[in-house]
Amino acid sequence: MICIIVLFITFLIIFIACFETIEIAQYGILYNTWTMELTNEPRAPGRFWLGLGKEFVLYPKNLLDFEFKDSDGNVSLIQRLIY
Repeated sequence: MICIIVLFITFLIIFIACFETIEIAQYGILYNTWTMELTNEPRAPGRFWLGLGKEFVLYPKNLLDFEFKDSDGNVSLIQRLIY
């Protein structure tokens, strides 16, 4: 009985570990860690079941930097906008 419980918990942990998410402001390219290959198509945001040995390489959709300077020319604030 204990063996079945240990196997079930192990299977559950492995199953949960196979999920990956891509945030709204990102794209992901699937990377296979066993064969060390990347896919050609980017994935949109969402939750994916990848399986063992696979992960996403994440990239931002777009990144803009805004620099706000005071009257002396010193940078007072740098704001990043991802869209």
